[in-house]
Amino acid sequence: MPVHRCPHCSVPYVDAEIAEGACPACGAPLQPPASLPVARPIPPTPSRAPSGVSFLLGLIVGALVGAAALAAALLGAPWPGLDRTPASRTAPAEKAQPDSQAQDSEAGRQPADAARALDAANQKLAAAQKDKDDAEARLKDALARLTDEQGRRAALEKDLAEAKKPRPVMSFVRDWQLLGPFANPGGREGHDAVYPPEREPFQIGKTYTGLTGAVKWQEYHSGQDKLDLAEFYQTQDAGVAYAVSWVYADKARPVVLSIGSDDGVVVWVNRTRVDDVKALRAASPGQDAATAQLREGWNEVLAKVDNISGPWALYVEFRTADGDQALKVFSTSTPPPAMDK
Repeated sequence: MPVHRCPHCSVPYVDAEIAEGACPACGAPLQPPASLPVARPIPPTPSRAPSGVSFLLGLIVGALVGAAALAAALLGAPWPGLDRTPASRTAPAEKAQPDSQAQDSEAGRQPADAARALDAANQKLAAAQKDKDDAEARLKDALARLTDEQGRRAALEKDLAEAKKPRPVMSFVRDWQLLGPFANPGGREGHDAVYPPEREPFQIGKTYTGLTGAVKWQEYHSGQDKLDLAEFYQTQDAGVAYAVSWVYADKARPVVLSIGSDDGVVVWVNRTRVDDVKALRAASPGQDAATAQLREGWNEVLAKVDNISGPWALYVEFRTADGDQALKVFSTSTPPPAMDK
């Protein structure tokens, strides 16, 4: 008899079993061949029992396997014999640990590095501030000197402008800076005493100890050829006073200084002593004739006049080298920049 297999469970059967209408193993309906008449179902024979048991066992095993797989999926446990974790997922986890340690180490260094950078920045800022303060102090000092220099230059320019105006020949020095009085014990000792103006350069604004206390240089413009010290200091007592002026020469040349004093006198030109007379006398022009050498530009004329008692005065006139003619000169009581150091 022809043997067939169930299309559902592959259990073999013969044409005679088709009459049953169902697979003897799985019970699925069977379609008889077209040439075979449909027969009345025949009760299953004992020989088919083993096939039914096999099917039932397959169903049980499949159910158990499915249940085990479902439980493993729900509990997250790995299925025996099957590694469901890809290598690409485990590798980043293994790498993450050293990366995390490096990040922690880097995070620990960042605050220390930031503190050092802040400290260095503060030090640079402090140094820059100090340099700025020093520069401002130097600039302030330079501006003060420049202002003083400009004031002196303005005064000189004014005096020079006045000198260019038509006026009588001025051979006598009338513009002075005066300092005193200093002590003249016995009316004689002051002449030989060496006071600061003889030892140091002219310093405008400097304070000295005089006969009656602190004294400074004072500017004075005489309205006559005579420098009247008794009138300026309002005294006829014994004392010593200094007078300084600056004379401009357009070229180097020899000159004669015609000097008169009440009482004694000492005269320096550019700190070279040209006249020294210790006397008790009334002042008049031309009492002494002192030869001096002027250099081109500014020349300092310093005089020391001592008084015993009574009138107190000084005359200083510039004349040609032979002394025959009065020599017009420009003199000023404003210290030229090169002289006031």
